[in-house]
Amino acid sequence: SLLARPVSMTQLNKKLFVADRDNDIVQVFDKDLNQINLINDKFLKRPTAVSRIIYEGYMYIALLTRGDQNKDIYLSLYNQLGEKKIRLNFNFLNDPQGMISIFNTSLCISDTLNRRGLLIGGNLEVIKSINLSEYAQDKRFLCRVPSLIQDRIFFPDYHTGITIVTDIYLNYIKKIRINLNNLNLLNIKKVFKIKDYFLILGKSNETNSPCILVEDLFSERDAYPINYDLNTPVDY
Repeated sequence: SLLARPVSMTQLNKKLFVADRDNDIVQVFDKDLNQINLINDKFLKRPTAVSRIIYEGYMYIALLTRGDQNKDIYLSLYNQLGEKKIRLNFNFLNDPQGMISIFNTSLCISDTLNRRGLLIGGNLEVIKSINLSEYAQDKRFLCRVPSLIQDRIFFPDYHTGITIVTDIYLNYIKKIRINLNNLNLLNIKKVFKIKDYFLILGKSNETNSPCILVEDLFSERDAYPINYDLNTPVDY
């Protein structure tokens, strides 16, 4: 049950599914964090994200693999027992690094090196894309993991904090900038909303926390660092 590089997690029926990228498996845990199952087959090449989606009336775990050199990129669905329902080849993606569920009815993928976001429908078809680098006016825009905050999707740039905000249908709303210097972060991985606060995960130097709580994304006021022992957290 040792995790080599956990990069994404989700829950289904009191089970926690963790994409363990460097082990090429998905580990499944019960509510007490005891390992109870493994999803492991030859198609799991660097699993990069797990989410939930309703497919044909049932809830499944959606698993996206990052693959290698534009090969072995798959989107697969598994039931809570780890049994495969369907697998689709997604080699048209370029180093995808994140995927989130949009209210369990669709999926949003960060097609990282193609600098775009994709919306995947309930039948696992691509229904819309957005060119993130165009809206950011940055050809090197690099979003690792999108975030769903209320009814908005946030695509933060890993290096600069520039963030493209869309609605849940990938319609562009605005561009904002999260000031990483004010938060003592070297980069940004993902943003969450917890009650009245934003939780920002990234990477910091050795003397600062990579996990920050703030009330306002545009100010360093009242920034609260959490647990200095964390080492580049990627999901919450």
